[in-house]
Amino acid sequence: MAEQTITIRLSKAQRDILFKYQKDFSDVELAQLLSLALKKGGEYEFHLTEEQLDDLVNELCAVSNHTKNRKVKGEVDKLCEHFEAYLPDPETEFREKYSKYSKNIGNVYILKVALERDKKVWRKIAIRGGQTLQDLHDVIYDAFDRDDEHLYSYYIPAFLAKSRTNKVMRTAKEYTHPYSLSGDMFDNEASNAAETSIESLYLSTGQKFFYIFDFGDSWWHEITVEETNGTPDGEKYPRIVQRQGESPPQYAWEGDGEDADEEE
Repeated sequence: MAEQTITIRLSKAQRDILFKYQKDFSDVELAQLLSLALKKGGEYEFHLTEEQLDDLVNELCAVSNHTKNRKVKGEVDKLCEHFEAYLPDPETEFREKYSKYSKNIGNVYILKVALERDKKVWRKIAIRGGQTLQDLHDVIYDAFDRDDEHLYSYYIPAFLAKSRTNKVMRTAKEYTHPYSLSGDMFDNEASNAAETSIESLYLSTGQKFFYIFDFGDSWWHEITVEETNGTPDGEKYPRIVQRQGESPPQYAWEGDGEDADEEE
């Protein structure tokens, strides 16, 4: 069965820009394939598989990254954006795939999420039992004013724990982002956080569990269960119900605006 292709349309100006830079492509076969574009009316049309289109975007990004000419960079980046619009949105696909596991049902849980680096900075979150650990991640992401997504994991201790000690972590059950479970990047027995409901964890009042966001910068959070049997109202869940302290910059260098300006 032939792989499905995506129909790409270009204006003459876009086609001319593409032809100008395709000589710099490392993928010769892809460059040759682009030469088969057919003129239809005032546009040019050709067909690529999703993988070929992704390769094309990467080739153009490489051209843009290796030039110091602002004009070249500008026109290549615009062309890149044109091609990217034809690619499926991975975030939309992710949401569609896992939305069936999230249900706006069940008791309301109140969770206090504190930064381990500074426990004076915390957020209280209301979430329903039928919603998932992915839903909880999404609202924590917003609660701490982050703007760059990374992988994450939750660790549910096998016994009541006051803090994240080595003993606690050795016996804790891990629930992680689905992408952490694919490929050879991680070798673990974690469960899929996007398929795990809050109520399925059988949390109890006073219980603590732990959440790490961004395995590189290691933003650890301590989550304390404050309520498990709240009655839902007509408001949206999950939601932030209380804040304490300013959100720190996601990256250390974001707090040093002067240095950033000097580098530019």
